[in-house]
Amino acid sequence: MPKATEKEVPKSPFKSDVLNGFDVFFPKNFGQIHIGNTAALMQANDIILRTARSVWESQTELFRLETERARDSFRPLKTGESPIQALPGALEQWHRSTERAVTHMRAISDAMRECEWQLMTIAAQNMAPSQPKAAE
Repeated sequence: MPKATEKEVPKSPFKSDVLNGFDVFFPKNFGQIHIGNTAALMQANDIILRTARSVWESQTELFRLETERARDSFRPLKTGESPIQALPGALEQWHRSTERAVTHMRAISDAMRECEWQLMTIAAQNMAPSQPKAAE
């Protein structure tokens, strides 16, 4: 019976010839990959925390403005003031508070959009293949 040679032995498509597949499943720079991933996660956490703080502050200010508006809407008219005279002042105050609320909502939206772009940039940088170093 003829002895099977190495060429006749079927090879697994999941393994390469180098180190019996070690480089396919566990790259040689495995530690560097983890260091890069850890750095990316730390950057992402920092961005998320800064954004959350900014959004929290804007939400708090927005809640304060809405509370003021609600409080002012229940305030009784001054003695001797007719509703027709008070209406323009109330509408002007309502317009100013609405403008401030819209400004805070835009700030929240801008903070979230900037956070998303920064996170996408970090992900893209982390996923980009590292350039091989030139042979010395």
